[in-house]
Amino acid sequence: MSSQEQPVVPKPSLLGLPLELRQQIYHEYFTVDGGYAYNGDSGKLVQTNNQPIELSLRYACRAIAHETGQYPFTLNAITFSTLYRQDWRKRAASLSYITHHHVTFQNAMLFRLKRHIKSEMYEDPDVKYSQYIPAIRNGLARSMASWDRFRNSVPDDSEDSEDSRPFKTLRELRSQPASSGTWGRSTVIRLSGTDGTIFFSRAADYLLRRVAKKDPREFSQAIEQILPS
Repeated sequence: MSSQEQPVVPKPSLLGLPLELRQQIYHEYFTVDGGYAYNGDSGKLVQTNNQPIELSLRYACRAIAHETGQYPFTLNAITFSTLYRQDWRKRAASLSYITHHHVTFQNAMLFRLKRHIKSEMYEDPDVKYSQYIPAIRNGLARSMASWDRFRNSVPDDSEDSEDSRPFKTLRELRSQPASSGTWGRSTVIRLSGTDGTIFFSRAADYLLRRVAKKDPREFSQAIEQILPS
């Protein structure tokens, strides 16, 4: 080697650092004070001060992108807040219409099949909706007791039978537009007047599935009574 030649000094590189040091750098780089927040106007995650999230380091190369894949979301909490958007109004109304129809349909099916729900079917429900099973059971018991008291007063030629009555309200509701307000006044079994959790619907689904398994013919007949031919 000539005395005039200078030794080649390798360029400093992030990937040339020990992994433990790189991890500390990643931790400092991706940690954001206050975490991330959902911006309803843009539909994107931003910093809590509404500034864009800085992720440029991840685009340096594939190796760094691979090493940092989980850092942004494991180091930062994400905050979602209620918001109002004009363009979501119709979507929200449609979702409310569909959800209410589904719950009302489940309710009608429960009342139609109430005498086929045996006592053992109420037992050992999943713990996440077990609190609703007693409310459903009590509601159906009251319905059966009421019908048993007044069945003799119903004319023989009446179209109002114990089997058809649960679907009468549902058919009337289906003929009403979603904006009529009628949907919000239907009678549905609830733990309380304001209850509307998904677990209540799942509790109804749990019972209906047990009836369908135990008495598939009766369940099919109930479906045929309400669904359009």
